[in-house]
Amino acid sequence: SIGYNAFAESGLLAIEIPDKLTKIESDTFNACSKLTDVKLPKTMVSIANYAFASCTSLEEILIPESVTSIGADIFNSCSALKKISFPKGVTTIPNGAFYNCELLTDVQLHNNITKIQDSAFKKCISLKTITLNEVAHSIFYAPQYVAIESGYFEEEGLSINLVTGFGADKVMTSLVSGDADIGFMGSESSIYVYEGGSKDYAVNFAQLTQRAGNFLVSREEMKDFSWDDIRYCTIIGGRQGGMPQMLLEYILKKNGINPEKDLTIIKNVDFGSTAAAFASGLADFTVEFEPTATTLEQEGKGYVVASLGVESGYVPYTAYCAKVSYIEKHPEIIQAFTNAIQKGLDYVNSHSSEEIARIISPQFPENDIETITTIVERYKSQDTWKEDTVFTEEAYKLLKDILKSSGELKGDAPYEKLVNTTFSKNVPNG
Repeated sequence: SIGYNAFAESGLLAIEIPDKLTKIESDTFNACSKLTDVKLPKTMVSIANYAFASCTSLEEILIPESVTSIGADIFNSCSALKKISFPKGVTTIPNGAFYNCELLTDVQLHNNITKIQDSAFKKCISLKTITLNEVAHSIFYAPQYVAIESGYFEEEGLSINLVTGFGADKVMTSLVSGDADIGFMGSESSIYVYEGGSKDYAVNFAQLTQRAGNFLVSREEMKDFSWDDIRYCTIIGGRQGGMPQMLLEYILKKNGINPEKDLTIIKNVDFGSTAAAFASGLADFTVEFEPTATTLEQEGKGYVVASLGVESGYVPYTAYCAKVSYIEKHPEIIQAFTNAIQKGLDYVNSHSSEEIARIISPQFPENDIETITTIVERYKSQDTWKEDTVFTEEAYKLLKDILKSSGELKGDAPYEKLVNTTFSKNVPNG
């Protein structure tokens, strides 16, 4: 190995490390500000913390396929570094690995990478930072978290600032105000903005889920639940006009239940507070996303008795949208974003629930792998995620039918205005 601090802060210009050496120790080339050319041998296995940190003239380095471990802050503040690729044996990109690599634009990852740790790409300002506001933080959106945790956005030259809005109304407010670049929510919100007369309305460009992702939770265990059991009961639903509430009403009507007369639906509990309200004793039933539904079960405070996704059938439940002006100004960002989401979909549709759970587990630190795996399998088994991101006209028509059934659709809201499939159809094959 080459020892700790061996060439640190030296005037070294170039180095070719001989064969048979297998390890570079910590800080070996730290602050070699003139170093521009590094050749690593095919025998190299491990490169330790800060090995090349602050090598401010280093633009590119080829890490050989023999390497299986790279340390934290390995290229921290390599301000000239523009391109990096990783050997198949490296499965984790550690803390601060590329922190403050200001010119980094080309990041080539692979499917063996299972974890990207904190600040790995922080302050990589040449990677375009996108603020994505999601309606809820739920395992329901596993393909998105696979894309984040596997570095698919970085592969496309993007850095994601993820914000949870806790409700489609709040997400849309953030999008319209410019606080968010892309919104992820039920597409009914884009219809409401369009019908409100906005010229810079939100356009849906990629659909992720094709079924509802929430579950009916009962206070009592009901092994032979039928929808008739909900008559004359009280249920914590969703905001009036929101997709969760409209779909609940849609299902009730399909089962011959009048939402206005046959039960009481509470619609004024804040989106992020429904589980707590239910746990405190409010209502006989509640509608919850995962992992909240399973958490209520694990705490002995509720029992999942029905899947709204199964009961409703295929519906365009959640999609990504951006304002007309943003799409016109940044089509390359929308395309890159869609490419990354498609990679996430490809992964969840070709890997086991346990593999998916391990990838997305950093997003859900309060849940163990076994619980996440169970929830992922619950979603996989009901065919929750699309094969591609194309938001079809048929799916949009069904969405409008649901809105009409709930009395929320006032005008026509034409498909060609509110859906753009160009980016989904231009995703590269493979």
